[in-house]
Amino acid sequence: MDTFESMKPASPALPPAGYGIVTGTWLDTAPRPTQSPPAWLTPCATALARAREALERHDAARGGTKDEALSQASVATYRKKARRLLTSITVTATMDLRGALIKSLSRCAPSSNHYYAMVAALRWALRKNLTKDAQQLAGEQPPPQYERLCERVEFTIELLQLVDSVSRREVLEVSGQRPRPRRSKRHHLRYLPANWKERMVAASASSPTYAVAVELLSLCAPRPAELEEGIYLYVDAPGGDVVVLIPGVKVTDAYGQPWRELRVKRHAFGPAVLAALDDNAFMWIEVNRNSLRDYLRRLSKRLWPNLRAGRGSKARPVVVSAYSFRHALAEELRDAGWDDHQISMAMGHCAEETQRQYGRRRRRGGRMPRASAITSVQTARPVRQPNPDRLATLLASKRPNGPKPRP
Repeated sequence: MDTFESMKPASPALPPAGYGIVTGTWLDTAPRPTQSPPAWLTPCATALARAREALERHDAARGGTKDEALSQASVATYRKKARRLLTSITVTATMDLRGALIKSLSRCAPSSNHYYAMVAALRWALRKNLTKDAQQLAGEQPPPQYERLCERVEFTIELLQLVDSVSRREVLEVSGQRPRPRRSKRHHLRYLPANWKERMVAASASSPTYAVAVELLSLCAPRPAELEEGIYLYVDAPGGDVVVLIPGVKVTDAYGQPWRELRVKRHAFGPAVLAALDDNAFMWIEVNRNSLRDYLRRLSKRLWPNLRAGRGSKARPVVVSAYSFRHALAEELRDAGWDDHQISMAMGHCAEETQRQYGRRRRRGGRMPRASAITSVQTARPVRQPNPDRLATLLASKRPNGPKPRP
């Protein structure tokens, strides 16, 4: 035993723990038999790393902004638009994925608002799909049909990169189309007569379905979706002002106004509304927005069949919509001396910069400013002050050749 111990070297070259196993004496070592990984692990780990890298790179390109919580209506709209684009993207033998994407976007490229709305919906859907697939790949068990899942991740990553790289100008050039000038409803206001709102209210007075809705549009200009959700009218004191409680739409935890309350002068409403309020404690107004849109279209064509916006071959019929009333209200409040904060409250906005997209400034020598019937406004949330950098980007995008800010 002593002789055996004297033959041992000072520092035996034993393998570290966990690396090999020792059998027999300290001179006999054998490597631990290794088990080959399962077939699904390597491709799933590679696809997962690619998905995470793509999402991080996309977040960095967007300035670190994260996907904000959207309302249910916005999610439904995004899904509908993205589904329409994804079903139209077909890669053939003579067309690559970039060409298929350009062909799909060419249908909405002439209209800038339509194009960027579709692109934003597609980008949102691709990010959601990529995040969902990455969660399946991160599990400890093999996902079902992991080969197709890995292929779908690679396809989504490539398509997301193409969506960010393809520009509207390229889509227009490849498809041979020309950009269509933006036609906002506020530009149609200059072609309407000065008493266009009073004429629409008078023409709708005999309608049991739309009379009060058109009257509310003329006075408070709610959104069509808000009319569909329902608006509450009541009088808190005999002979006092009418209180209009409007529930908000497009509301999330951080954005939107859950409700706003407007006090309107009593004499601004018609006798039918006042009689109903005197006989009952409240009125509940609820109208389908699609039916209201069609009714306003028919009514405007009946009142002004020959009225056109623009000149020559580019002239289009002037059609009044619910947002025409919103533009008119913002213009009236601005001419009446309301500041941006108060106008945002009346319009149901949560940020002051949003109301700048509504209405027009009254020019010298133009029409006389209209007096608004709204006396006071209360909102559920305070209106945020504008961000100077974001406001500059928004105003630059409104110029004829200004870049459109990405959502």
